[in-house]
Amino acid sequence: MAAPSDTPTLFTYSGTLRVVVVSGTGLLAQDANGLSDPYVKVTALPPTPVASSAKAAKAKAADAIFKTPVIKKTLEPRWDAEGSIALAHAGRVHFEVKDDDKFGHNDPMGEAVLPLLALAHGRKVTKVLRLVPGAATDLPPRLGSITVSLQLESAADLTPVYDLDLVDALGNDMELAVEHGLPLPIDGAAATEGIFRVPGNADHILRLKEAANFGKLPEILTEPASDVASVAGAFKLWFRELLVPLVPASYYDAALAATDPPTARALVDSLPEANQNIIEFLARFLYTFTSDPASVEATKMDAKNMAMTRPPSASSRLAPLAAFGPPSP
Repeated sequence: MAAPSDTPTLFTYSGTLRVVVVSGTGLLAQDANGLSDPYVKVTALPPTPVASSAKAAKAKAADAIFKTPVIKKTLEPRWDAEGSIALAHAGRVHFEVKDDDKFGHNDPMGEAVLPLLALAHGRKVTKVLRLVPGAATDLPPRLGSITVSLQLESAADLTPVYDLDLVDALGNDMELAVEHGLPLPIDGAAATEGIFRVPGNADHILRLKEAANFGKLPEILTEPASDVASVAGAFKLWFRELLVPLVPASYYDAALAATDPPTARALVDSLPEANQNIIEFLARFLYTFTSDPASVEATKMDAKNMAMTRPPSASSRLAPLAAFGPPSP
């Protein structure tokens, strides 16, 4: 379940955000009958939190707002409400759940904040957002969650490097992805213990992804957000978010049966060309670590250990056997 975040983004987004507020689960009872009349207000906010409540209120009022209908007498509402928000230099999306009250103040029921950098560009993404008290400090800690579906259609200044189809992304050329801004852990990686195994900072990884999508990666590679473990995490994230896995589902049984390098090599050769090229690139890159005794000593990552850090989009059997032996010429 995704937790709310007020992590500031490095860039702002303009364009259109399409939102579907689907449902709520385990919401807070605010009425005497033990139920509520919940609705959700969705607001686009600036990229960084605003210091004072007065400034925050002004910022919220200035941005486009989408509001769901009220669902009467329930703690498990089903809204299925669709709307669009025009983004102008926005960085976050704010979801505020309230209890509708005809004769008084609409009581808060919790809120959630989602950075736009967490959304996959151009794809509809479903998120389960845990509600927190936010500014309403008198609320209990457990407020339930809401399920939302979002699709970010950003302006032309965003050129995605992540969340792409293999062929559309690269024209079958992995080096092209690196040239266009895929975070590649090189500086200091060969001397970093646990490289590719020790997790990076989640916020840093998302910032690196965002910078890559905006073509601004070189500008932050000297900043603290670009520690070696986080750059390695951003590199692994690229494989995780491919629309088509390196080893498609139809090859899964054959991959599990590939128990020796020649069989695994033959399986790689049977994959589509784009998949082959990316696996070959990955093999060559990781082999620079596993073939160097000094690097293995410093990182404590020999071929077997490195195989355990395979991208989730590759088969558990195929990755260690096909990607970590000497690459083909």
